[in-house]
Amino acid sequence: MPTLLDLATRASRALATCLDRAPAEATIAVVAHDSVNRVLLCEALGLPLAHTGGCGRIRAA
Repeated sequence: MPTLLDLATRASRALATCLDRAPAEATIAVVAHDSVNRVLLCEALGLPLAHTGGCGRIRAA
């Protein structure tokens, strides 16, 4: 079963790809499910994944 860290890694890479491909000054909207939003917010705010409120393991495909 994938871990929260696995999800954070995939989500961060996906967001980085979007940002790399977007023109400078572009506005990016992220629409995702709860766990993805939480890990990306933790990363953006410099918080550890423990602040996601999750139990450390999630269901992810």
